[in-house]
Amino acid sequence: MGTPVEAEHLQYAAHAHAALHPGDNSVPCYKNWCDKSDGKKGRRSGGKAQRLNVAGSWADAGDFGVYPVNHAIAAWTLLNLYERERTAYGDGSLAVPERANGVPDLLDEVAYGSRFMSGMLPKTGLASHKVHNHTWSAFPVKDIAAENAMPRSAMPPSTNATYAVARTNAQLARVLRPFDTKRADALWLSARDAWQRAEAQPDVDYPEANDGTDAEGGGDYADTQNSDDRYAAAAELYLTAEQRADRAATRYRGAVTGSAHYGEIAPVDWSRVAAAGTLSLLAVPNELPAADLARMRANLRTTADALVDTQRREGYPALLPGTDAYPWGSNSAVVNRMLLLGTAYDIGRDRRHLKAMHRAMDYLLGTNAMRISYVTGYGRHRETDLHDRLAWGQYPRTPYPKGWLSGGPNSALINDPVTPTGRPAAKSYAGPGTAPSAWGSKENTINWNAPLVWVATYLNSTAPDLTAR
Repeated sequence: MGTPVEAEHLQYAAHAHAALHPGDNSVPCYKNWCDKSDGKKGRRSGGKAQRLNVAGSWADAGDFGVYPVNHAIAAWTLLNLYERERTAYGDGSLAVPERANGVPDLLDEVAYGSRFMSGMLPKTGLASHKVHNHTWSAFPVKDIAAENAMPRSAMPPSTNATYAVARTNAQLARVLRPFDTKRADALWLSARDAWQRAEAQPDVDYPEANDGTDAEGGGDYADTQNSDDRYAAAAELYLTAEQRADRAATRYRGAVTGSAHYGEIAPVDWSRVAAAGTLSLLAVPNELPAADLARMRANLRTTADALVDTQRREGYPALLPGTDAYPWGSNSAVVNRMLLLGTAYDIGRDRRHLKAMHRAMDYLLGTNAMRISYVTGYGRHRETDLHDRLAWGQYPRTPYPKGWLSGGPNSALINDPVTPTGRPAAKSYAGPGTAPSAWGSKENTINWNAPLVWVATYLNSTAPDLTAR
């Protein structure tokens, strides 16, 4: 966002476009909430209203909103891939502008798309929960100048968004330190600042939509539990503080070990992030008690065993029980469970876990009740239209980019006009050519594609293990 997307970096030149929302370097706070929450006089005494610099982000999904909680889990997933496999996507391996700069391309991409996170913090208090337009963008967007002219603001703050800033910046500070100490130091200061702000206001939830505190043109990402966000942030701060021999490591470690989530293993998503903290503790060397780390590994193996059992009971190799409704973004639930299977295989070398992971990829690529590959560009019967305002503007003259993961069947919350109702969970999926109205099942998002990168990379590197004696 805010950067021209140039043809030389794309699969299809027709998808190049001018910068979206370059004005994100100065966005107002909706109804001046920044100044109202500031203990100083600010605008109320004639001062200048605060504006936030949130330039440098990834677009979230089908819209052009900027959401810290959603970004944080996507960034964590890619950085976890890097911390587990340092050679993945090294310098010069990807078509990004920063290639050949001495920094692994995967880190370049995450660092570039995370620049906005510190800017979500106003002068004082909690981070803005999200930034988006005051009304929904057109579908499709064919006039970027008109899109950029739409009123756009930073919406009110939340505790979990502030912990999201803390954990993303702490993890980035850790991985970038060998390559850019100045940037790492700045990120570390921002991470600690965000942590202190969240600790001072530990239970501020984003208000429900339609109560007048926010505008309509973006997702809500409502979340009323903050303890998992605190634990995940504490884990990243602890690991980074220990790396830096920072005296604050003891305090962050106490927040980790004293949490009710300590050692929790479960599939992650943007609203349930505790396991991300635990998986970081298992990926990065640290000084936690060996018995505690062994317990976490045992919990991970037990969870992986349960996923294998679920898959074996299904007619198709899904990792979701067919007795339950499929959630919004069910394919993301599959790939995040695959991430657990891969991590468990690394720890225990139980080939059942690796086989289940490969079978789950078969599910995504067409061995499913819809007989369709949910990944654009792959498979004989592959998805060709997803709910994305820019790509749809070029469809069908230009193919969708390869490698986009569709949200998948959704029988839990259908609020669009074309995702079918009253069908089995695994078949609650909109048909071809319906993307503009099929946000419930055909949306694509950064936090669904990030784990697809993780699992595809892992499956490629471990495929020989399937036939090894």
